[in-house]
Amino acid sequence: MSETVDQGAENPVDVLQDLPTRENCDPNNPEEAFLWMFVGLPGVNGASMIMGPDYYRQVSKQLWELGARPVEEPIKHLDRGQWVYENPADEPEPITDMYARLAAQQRAAYEAKLRARGMLPPEEQ
Repeated sequence: MSETVDQGAENPVDVLQDLPTRENCDPNNPEEAFLWMFVGLPGVNGASMIMGPDYYRQVSKQLWELGARPVEEPIKHLDRGQWVYENPADEPEPITDMYARLAAQQRAAYEAKLRARGMLPPEEQ
């Protein structure tokens, strides 16, 4: 199974001039195929990339050499420095809502165990 791989685009994306995007990164160049995915990583505020672009070029190439290939269309896009879901239904539940829901479930389960042991009065119906 052999494939032709572009080891360096004639006009590689210049991250000092342009932010790497899916549109300006060559998907057949191992150093650029995943470069755009390292912009705006979760938990990073105040910078588009934590490390320098040369580091992420190496990471992109490493992913390529390990067999990764960009094959699916993304479900997010970068909008004014924030990744947003193409379809709002794909967006995960906000973490604060999830914690509140899980805390309520855990509290109910704990109370049920206490009631079963006679440590709390039965629930009124």
